[in-house]
Amino acid sequence: MILGTLDRKYVENSNEIHKGSVQSVKRLPNSVNGNPRYEVIVRDLYNGGLYELTTKRDEGWVYAINWHNLVGGRQIHYTISGNRYPKYITILFDENGNDIITQI
Repeated sequence: MILGTLDRKYVENSNEIHKGSVQSVKRLPNSVNGNPRYEVIVRDLYNGGLYELTTKRDEGWVYAINWHNLVGGRQIHYTISGNRYPKYITILFDENGNDIITQI
């Protein structure tokens, strides 16, 4: 679900790398296979929109992140994918260009 007003063309182009600040993180029920899932609300720094995004089911990279360290406006670079709600997030690196998975 898109919480703010966003340019639909910008949102649907999942090939772009977005930059935003994490507003909140919520743990979702595990996948059928028992792997963790998260909901992340991000404010996009390019257009000011607010995205409600989830991690895909059974993604291995979610184990490598300390999710609570992202809260509090920490800036991240991420991609958005998926044709329907919910849109999916993949976190790439933080505001300093550091690979977020290897530093936590």
